[in-house]
Amino acid sequence: MNPPPPNLVAFRPDHAPALTEMFRDYLLEEFDRAAHIAPGLPVGGFLFTLIILENSGQPAGFCSIDPRRCSVELIYIRPEQRRQGLAAAALAYLASTCPEQMRMKGPLTPDGGALARRLRLPVVDWTEEETADGQKFQAEMRRTITGVCRHKQRRNPSRPCRRCFRACFTKVATIAIASYVGPITLAEPPATTPPVQLTHRSGTREPR
Repeated sequence: MNPPPPNLVAFRPDHAPALTEMFRDYLLEEFDRAAHIAPGLPVGGFLFTLIILENSGQPAGFCSIDPRRCSVELIYIRPEQRRQGLAAAALAYLASTCPEQMRMKGPLTPDGGALARRLRLPVVDWTEEETADGQKFQAEMRRTITGVCRHKQRRNPSRPCRRCFRACFTKVATIAIASYVGPITLAEPPATTPPVQLTHRSGTREPR
C-alpha cells in the first residue's frame, strides 16, 4: 500500500476547533447557495475522518469516509485553498487504497459533482435509514428555528429565515463534533444563537 501523502492526516481531538469551523462554513456556503441544510457529517462512530493540510501544515479541509459502504461521506476545502488539487489528490489516494470501487455519497455540491466526474467516482444514494434520519434532523431544526425566530412577522412565514438559519449553524457544527470528541472552544466565540436540540446515536448515522 502506498503511504498517504504528507498533507493527509487522521483526525485528532486537537483538530476539533478547526474542523468545527470548516463544517460550519460548509453549512453556511450551502445554505447561501441553495437555501437548504446541507447533507453529510464530518465525524461519527461509523466514520473515519482525515484532515487535509495546506503547505504550512494548517488544516485546509477535511474528508470523512464511511468504510462500511466504501464511500466518501463528505469532503470540504476552505475557499482560499481551492483550485490547488487538494481534494482531488486526497480522493485519488483514498480510491487507490479502497478494497472496492470508492463512491461518493450524494447529493453533491456542483464542485463535488464535477470532481466525482473528473475522477470517475460513482455517486450513491442515501440508505433508507440515512434518508429518514436526514428528514427528521431537518424537521427538528426548522421547528427549533421557527420557534425562536423574531423576524417571521416581517417576512413570508413559508420561507426559511436566512438570518436565524445562519446563526444556528455555528451551534449545529459545535454540537455535531463535540458529541464525538467532547467540549470545543472556537477561536472566536459565536454570537448568541437559538438553542438546538439534536438527537445523537453513538455508532450510527446521525440525522443529516
